[in-house]
Amino acid sequence: MQFALTLVVGLLYALMIGEGSDAPPSKALPSLPPGITMVEEGIGCGSGGCWRAATVISGDGLSRPEIIRELGLQQENCRSSGWLLDWRDVCIGARDNGETVTIYASWSY
Repeated sequence: MQFALTLVVGLLYALMIGEGSDAPPSKALPSLPPGITMVEEGIGCGSGGCWRAATVISGDGLSRPEIIRELGLQQENCRSSGWLLDWRDVCIGARDNGETVTIYASWSY
């Protein structure tokens, strides 16, 4: 019995560690209000893990700070990933890159 329990817990742990290198899914990115459009989406990875990022623009002529305000992402927000066995939080934020706005979703441990 102890061997079986150790095996199951070990497999679950390995599964959780393996998922740690994955980026959050596309649905983790915030929904876009009318007038703001996603022009590019991709995944990046570094020593701190992986993230999903998208470049957004305004068809209504909003400035970059106004886009970030419209998205409600002046500060990074973290929430539970929503899966019972996944103890990670997903953090959502936005960056003004000088020419464009990038929204992102990353795991927090």
